[in-house]
Amino acid sequence: MRMRIVALIVVTSVMTASQVLAQGGDGSLRGTVRDSQGGALPGVTITATSDVLLSPSVAVTDSAGNYRLINLPPGTFTVTAQLAGFSISRREGILLRAGSNFQVDVTMELGALEESITVSGDAPMLEVTKPSNVLTIDAEFQKEAPVVEGKFWSDFLMLTPGVISRPHNDASGRQNYFGNAVEHRDAVTLMEGLYAGNYNDFNINRTGLSSEAIQDTEVKTGGIDAASPMGYGLVINMLSKSGGNDLHGTGVVSYQPFKWNANNVGSGSPATREVHQYDVSLGGPIKRDRTWFFGALRYTNTGAGPGGQPSSWPRTARSFPTSRSTTTRSQATSRG
Repeated sequence: MRMRIVALIVVTSVMTASQVLAQGGDGSLRGTVRDSQGGALPGVTITATSDVLLSPSVAVTDSAGNYRLINLPPGTFTVTAQLAGFSISRREGILLRAGSNFQVDVTMELGALEESITVSGDAPMLEVTKPSNVLTIDAEFQKEAPVVEGKFWSDFLMLTPGVISRPHNDASGRQNYFGNAVEHRDAVTLMEGLYAGNYNDFNINRTGLSSEAIQDTEVKTGGIDAASPMGYGLVINMLSKSGGNDLHGTGVVSYQPFKWNANNVGSGSPATREVHQYDVSLGGPIKRDRTWFFGALRYTNTGAGPGGQPSSWPRTARSFPTSRSTTTRSQATSRG
């Protein structure tokens, strides 16, 4: 069987500093603020800042000294605690991943507000509140994984613990993925917490997406909780990149012409593959600290078959345009 796939995949997003609903897959920080004697401190202003936020995320501790900062996208954060009569406490280098909910407790010392205590270089954060098997894989690892068979965004799943894969039946190089000891169509694929397909039991490999559009991917292989939509196999949630105050972009070319295929089977017809794939992304400010944009584009023209000439392969043209717009409240940031 021979197949040629031609696809054009577009992802765009806009983010502005105004009110929106939370996006599925964002994380949160929570904790308790105490003084040096162990007493809870109410009324402490907690501020989280990061390059991935349009505006700081702010909360105030309750009567028990507890706080929670929600709707935080993946990134590295600095958390600052301020209260009259105490030195400013600052915690730097907090790496938050997709869907993570970390505990960051703060101890404040008596002193003037002009004084500050900075804590950095702590041990990596661990989430111990959810008894589920969750892997969070960043986009750079996904692209650098030594898997080249299909050039699909989901190829990294072949190296993901707890996931089993086998080739799809169309010779395209796509894979079917199994997890949690169930059939591959029982998996759920999400983008920002929303279905990435138009029916519940569709295959993971049918999600057309540029790898340059992904910031972080959360893979649940077991212990699925009520927050996950229908499906009891793998639950995969992708979070897209966003813009920023600086203009930035990427470009990737995957090129494998037909003539680079060698016959390594001795006799018979070898499997052959042709790849012409181009990925570009661009993000930056429309108005600094107010409105960001991000877009990604993939053009792919691939063919696969048992020998022969590419001109004899049937063609299948596909287009996967996707666009959406998101906004953020000044104290709770979401991404589009």
